[in-house]
Amino acid sequence: MKKCAFCGCDNSDDSKFCVNCGTSLPEAAATPVEPVVAATPVAEPVPVHAVPEAPKPQPQPEYRSAIDPQPVTAPAPDYGSYNYGNNTTAAAPASAAPTYNPKPAAQKTNGLCIAGFVISLISLFCAGLTAIVSLILSICGYVSASKKNQKGKGFAVAGIVISIVLVLFFAFVMFVYYFGEYYSGYSSSSSHKVEEDGDIDYSDMNISRLIKNTDWVEKDDSFLVFDSSSRFHYYRDHGDTSDNYYTGTYEIYVGEDAVEFITEDLSEYGVTEDEIYDIIDANEEYTIDNLICIVLNNESCIVDGEETFDHTVMTPYMGCYLVDDDEVALDIANMNTATYYWFEPEGQ
Repeated sequence: MKKCAFCGCDNSDDSKFCVNCGTSLPEAAATPVEPVVAATPVAEPVPVHAVPEAPKPQPQPEYRSAIDPQPVTAPAPDYGSYNYGNNTTAAAPASAAPTYNPKPAAQKTNGLCIAGFVISLISLFCAGLTAIVSLILSICGYVSASKKNQKGKGFAVAGIVISIVLVLFFAFVMFVYYFGEYYSGYSSSSSHKVEEDGDIDYSDMNISRLIKNTDWVEKDDSFLVFDSSSRFHYYRDHGDTSDNYYTGTYEIYVGEDAVEFITEDLSEYGVTEDEIYDIIDANEEYTIDNLICIVLNNESCIVDGEETFDHTVMTPYMGCYLVDDDEVALDIANMNTATYYWFEPEGQ
């Protein structure tokens, strides 16, 4: 066996170069051959072709110092050559290569969060009309930002809080307004302001609402009912509401509005403003404040279960809403037939 003086690796006797580092190996000393008595043919050795290896770098020449003639062994270069002895690849020395830590990507801000917050601020200046929109956008933005790990959840929370406050405030204002209107109508019917001369003050009454919120019975037992959707039913008999009735839409005008509607929109009836004031002056219970005009647009007329109308017939009524102590009445006249009617609330 030949030992490489460079790396110390064991090599076969016929190797000329070290299989580990490629350093040239010294030739083996010739051994004396004993004389052979009878020469026997010896088969020539079959040349063994070495498996081609990857080209290895030639070893650098060694320089010997003039002072120290001893050979200096340089550290073996590591070329990652294949080690045939243990079928492993020589490990490369660890090198302290510089490492680079990539800068983390900046988080994006969720657009829905920003939009919800901005619209909630806009709602502050438009009576909360867009608060519902900002509430929906803020909630969606918060959920989206949480799922995608985005920024902007703080804006979403602010938008949600502002929107909820505005919605509640807007709902409260609407409740107070409509409740006040509703209550004022009923309170006016139960408590009427009396002037110093004993007359009723109609100016503070919501007469239109009082009429709509009451079911009226006429002296001949006909029955007039208004509903909140601006429709009416006018039954011939108070006790029978299944047959013989008119139905359609209605309009109610009070005070100066009634005067304007009668003299302008119903000008074909020939009633002038002077005539209206003459009627008011002739009756001490009539004032401009309790003057009314009720228009019934009869779309259908059912008689004995059969429809008798094929078109709408308008019937205007002109008169006054009267209050006497705790009793009220509609003193009106049919402007088509000049027939007077006296309606009182059902159950009065």
